[in-house]
Amino acid sequence: MIKKLIFLYPNFFLDKDFERWGVKYYLERNVNIEIWNILGIINKKAFKENNIYQKENKNIKIIRLQNFENFKNLLISQPKDSIFIAPMNISYENQLIFKELQKQKKIWGPY
Repeated sequence: MIKKLIFLYPNFFLDKDFERWGVKYYLERNVNIEIWNILGIINKKAFKENNIYQKENKNIKIIRLQNFENFKNLLISQPKDSIFIAPMNISYENQLIFKELQKQKKIWGPY
């Protein structure tokens, strides 16, 4: 049984994303959900310029990561059975994220 699901999202998680990824389904089954906004890692300029309000949800923890070190430290602290969803193509800007997931032997997939 999945205990924790972490979305590595390259932008803001919108209402349509909650529906698209079936977040309600997992919450109803007591799966812990976190959304890690990695825009600060892959595009620092956009992160600074983009102060759009991120819709909060009392059942979901949303974390805006500002740099790779924050990501790495947070990744280390996650339980071994956490599953990471990374809905993006591997590119020059985000390759460090995927390398670190592999290095720490985390369970991850594009979706």
